[in-house]
Amino acid sequence: MSRNRYCLVEHQYKAKAFSEALWRVGFRGHRRLDDARFLLIDHEFSGLFAGTTVKWREQVVKAGEMGIPIFVYPHSVRPNVPYDLTDYWYPVSTLFTIGEGHARVLDMIGYPNPVEVVGWPYGEIRDFDPPSHDGKLKVLFAPIHPVGNIWLPDDEKELNARTLRLLLELTDRIDLTVRFIGKLAANGLWVDTRALYKKALPDGSTDDIERADVVIAAFTMAYTAIALGKPLVMLGEGIRPHNSPRGNGKLVYARNWEVYRDYMRYPYNVEDCKTSKSLWSTIQKAIAGSAQVRNWRERFIGEPFNGPKFVAKVKSYVVNG
Repeated sequence: MSRNRYCLVEHQYKAKAFSEALWRVGFRGHRRLDDARFLLIDHEFSGLFAGTTVKWREQVVKAGEMGIPIFVYPHSVRPNVPYDLTDYWYPVSTLFTIGEGHARVLDMIGYPNPVEVVGWPYGEIRDFDPPSHDGKLKVLFAPIHPVGNIWLPDDEKELNARTLRLLLELTDRIDLTVRFIGKLAANGLWVDTRALYKKALPDGSTDDIERADVVIAAFTMAYTAIALGKPLVMLGEGIRPHNSPRGNGKLVYARNWEVYRDYMRYPYNVEDCKTSKSLWSTIQKAIAGSAQVRNWRERFIGEPFNGPKFVAKVKSYVVNG
């Protein structure tokens, strides 16, 4: 068994900070488990997101048979996904999470494995930076995107569509950019000459966020905007968390949402806005900033990624093993 080889299962760009921290101290990630000292993976489940029969992923099963440590890095910026979609948890060595708020939500769910907070792994953390210019606001709308560029449940499509309608009614006050992934129709959206449309990839790029005065987004895009100091109106907070079924897969909802919903809830949300006037008012509140946003950010963005802390925890399992 190689002293520095481990198996890395990558999801988009989400493992980058973790694998780079390991690289700096001599660990080398590979796709194969042969001769691996440990497994680093984004979640343990096969079938859960697709809504089909839930099993353990092949790499998890094999690592368990080999008796090597299994470490999990965040698949999602939301700590309840996927862990509140099931009570079927593999005994991993450590689940690494982003902030103290994430750890608390996992505790509320009853997640039984060791949890280690290692900070925000997706780039910089900057001070709140509201727009200082007069004139139209540059608003970036990043709708909830379909999985595999195809599958998006109806409730999220409807929310995307309602949000676009409200924003289009504000184009006398805003310059609107719609950043979408996959096919526009699969997002529940359509082309309108009052907005600029940009097709994107889930690659962690932040250029569109950087150019915006205000961001309206969900999940990773929303959390990244908050980390970069942008005023944000959150999308999707009013929808019970669920998977995104593929084909004939079943919709699986979070089991304990009521337990942690208020704790996780961001202060400014599209779902609270029934009219374009109320959305405009919410945008103005987001620009002004608040103690509630600062507190939320401390809990769910927290500190910059702590590579040495992450590596030390991994080494505590494998160096002398």
